[in-house]
Amino acid sequence: MKNLVKTINSLREDEQIKVMYNGEEYFIQCLLEFNTGGKSMSMYKKSNYGSYQSMNIDKITNKYISLYTYDMFGNRNTAKIKIADISIPEEVETEQTLSL
Repeated sequence: MKNLVKTINSLREDEQIKVMYNGEEYFIQCLLEFNTGGKSMSMYKKSNYGSYQSMNIDKITNKYISLYTYDMFGNRNTAKIKIADISIPEEVETEQTLSL
C-alpha cells in the first residue's frame, strides 16, 4: 500500500485520482500546493443527486488517511480510513480536477 500513499502524495495542484473505498467511487484531489512544500488535499464523492460530499485530508500515513470537516455550527467532524481498504482502479491514474 506504500505505492498508494506515494501516488497520493505525488499529486500536484489541480490533479486528482479516482479511488474505490467500500465499493464506492471517490476522488482524492490536491487543491493547493504551498511554497513550503505542504499541500491542501481533499477526498470527495458525487452523490446520487449531483451534489458533492467532501472532507479535507489532515494526514496520510502508510496505514490511514485522517479526514476532517466542519459542520454549519463550527463543530469539527473527523474520520479515519484504512489505506488497506482503498484501491486505485487500473484504468485511471491521474486526471484534471473537476470544478466544484
